Amino acid sequence: MSSEAPKFRIRGFWSFPEPIVIDSEIKQQKQEVVQFKIQYRYSAKGGSEPTTEAFNLNMTETFYTSQTSTGDITDQTKSYVNPNISTQESTVTGYFSNWNQIFTDVRNRAYNKALDVWT
Repeated sequence: MSSEAPKFRIRGFWSFPEPIVIDSEIKQQKQEVVQFKIQYRYSAKGGSEPTTEAFNLNMTETFYTSQTSTGDITDQTKSYVNPNISTQESTVTGYFSNWNQIFTDVRNRAYNKALDVWT
């Protein structure tokens, strides 16, 4: 018999939410929850959280602004849009999440021939 310590354990419970009822012109339809998305992370026995890995991302943003120019000084009836383009360099710090994500099994469905519905 092996005596391994568990890596993690669930600390909470939840029930299936009630279905959302949609009234259509023909009949009422229920939208049921069919699956849950669960997120968890590991922690040390003392309760401390693991450090999150950071990375730097260099970004260049381009800005466009339009200025109206009157064109030729001798002919003020013609005007055109003269775009002004500028760029700005910046560094953004990002983090990879230390949360793990899993999906529960999909809820089983069965077709009821007598009622002509899925249950």
